[in-house]
Amino acid sequence: MGRFFTQRQRRPEISEAPGRRLSLRTRLHATSLLVLGSAIALVGCTKPYGAVLRQYNDAPACCASLAELPVEPLKLGGEKSFDLGGGSPAYRFETGKSYFRAFALPQGPYPYRVTVRSYFIGDDLKSAYLFYPQLITLDENRRVVRSTGAETFTVQPAGFFETMHETGGLPYKVEGGLTFSDGSRDERYLVVLTTDDLLRGQTSTAGEVPIFTPGYTVTVPEGNAVNIPHAPAGRVNVSLSLQPKQTIAARVAGNPTGGATVFTPPDHNPEVVTVRLASGKIVGTLELGRSTIDSARSLFESAGAGLGAERQNAATFVIGAHTLTPKRLFTPPGSHHQLYFDDQGILVLFLDGTPTDLPLSGEEFLRRFPEARESGRTSFSYEIQTPLTPCVTLMAVFRAAGDTLESAAYGYGCRVK
Repeated sequence: MGRFFTQRQRRPEISEAPGRRLSLRTRLHATSLLVLGSAIALVGCTKPYGAVLRQYNDAPACCASLAELPVEPLKLGGEKSFDLGGGSPAYRFETGKSYFRAFALPQGPYPYRVTVRSYFIGDDLKSAYLFYPQLITLDENRRVVRSTGAETFTVQPAGFFETMHETGGLPYKVEGGLTFSDGSRDERYLVVLTTDDLLRGQTSTAGEVPIFTPGYTVTVPEGNAVNIPHAPAGRVNVSLSLQPKQTIAARVAGNPTGGATVFTPPDHNPEVVTVRLASGKIVGTLELGRSTIDSARSLFESAGAGLGAERQNAATFVIGAHTLTPKRLFTPPGSHHQLYFDDQGILVLFLDGTPTDLPLSGEEFLRRFPEARESGRTSFSYEIQTPLTPCVTLMAVFRAAGDTLESAAYGYGCRVK
């Protein structure tokens, strides 16, 4: 199976089954970067389903008409994550009362797509619930132009970074959206809501369903289905991006030869990692095995950001021939990084949720790094590790569907300097 980091907790037997690489029967197990986010997910703070319903029933309508709905801008390349529930505005739409968020859409360039993701919420699947969205668009007079049906959204695995930031540990979501073109100029606003019909429904998740919680992973046996009730509240992410064909055209234009993509080789000193904000702004560099918490904090503060609050990490990481047990963890706000420090406050593991200058598929990664080996796999993701120096190991996680790079991390396995 390769190397996995293992929490020093219960480790029951793993059974093999014909036709499957791994058969998990209510198994407790933790895997390296594949569940990295789950190790620090917030647990125990999820509001129970019953309390969500009571709060929803008591919520007053914010407005008398669609014309009064509060809106906020949604820009090209923009992304917003938010909770819908107590404290959110509610309105009685023709389809029923709902918490909502409304956005003013950009008038080009077209085409672009708005993608909406709603995450499973709960400490485990037995207590989980889901805000199942409907999307409507409004014209400049706030009249409905388009609306989506239930078929617009599909159940998909959430990436580990999404799981860390958006949920209480359940790596599942429903995802869908709308595409806007030159013919969509009369659609000025987008509203995310739910309906009475959707609230009466459930979303069934069949097959192998991982439940991530700090320290271990429980998997529902293959073939079982878990029915997740829909709720009036939940966690939602909205993003707006150009259509993929424009992105592809831009890549081709940047590579006029039409040949294979040329990847920038890693820094001549792989111990040095580049730190960026989510906007892409470069903050500076840190050095594995040498940089301290104070130097990292100073780096982020000089960029007008912050290092964030310290968290306690309980995970043990196996990288190459080394085992890391860093206890101190920081997830700087406004970045896609996780910084792990040892007991001396020295950086020993750096995770990048939006890696650059790395191959975008596992196949390309293995061609570029001949010594790389697969070190972990689930139904939805797999991890590859490769040594860069005797001290530094690169770990990359790829989404199985589409074989696309999801995240990367650099671990320092030698005695700190």
